[in-house]
Amino acid sequence: MAKLTDTITVSNQGIEVASIKTTEPIQIQHKTFKVGGYFEKFYAVVFSDDGWSEGALELEIFRPDVHTDSKARGALLSQFTFHSSAWGNGADFQYAEIHQSQNKFIAGYQNHYHSTRLVIWLRGGGTTYHWRSNHPATLLDFEAKSKVVVHLSPDHPNYENAKLLVEVKTEIAPSLNKWHVYPWIESFFK
Repeated sequence: MAKLTDTITVSNQGIEVASIKTTEPIQIQHKTFKVGGYFEKFYAVVFSDDGWSEGALELEIFRPDVHTDSKARGALLSQFTFHSSAWGNGADFQYAEIHQSQNKFIAGYQNHYHSTRLVIWLRGGGTTYHWRSNHPATLLDFEAKSKVVVHLSPDHPNYENAKLLVEVKTEIAPSLNKWHVYPWIESFFK
């Protein structure tokens, strides 16, 4: 793993092609989680952009082997690029590229305006997912239940304004209900 002062050099036949100095550890290895509940339902999975000040987060969620968890359950390759407003800083956006097999795994996604969090509704039923990101991020919650997304303590004066209730979904947003989805369209949440 690279450290703060390490230099990574890429060379081709002894000629230096590229060299970068790292500022954070580089994490290439993906992480894995499993969404419980029912296969027919989609549960809100919450990620936190821990490198918010470093620009847009690129978050990949994938399950490349169609037979993971059961025979022919399905495959998914998706990438979400987003930056939260973090309560009004501006320049916030969300964008997704989703490629999936006949079984669809993503029912919707939403950037939480009041924090640095992204909510993605993923298919449950004991379905395994892998993820990785371009800068520090945390998988905060993947429990198969409805939840409230909020980053403030309950005694904060703006606690009620910052809450986002995310329910379990039983249907995929119409614009997401296809094999390839690209780019993000605001109607995903309607």
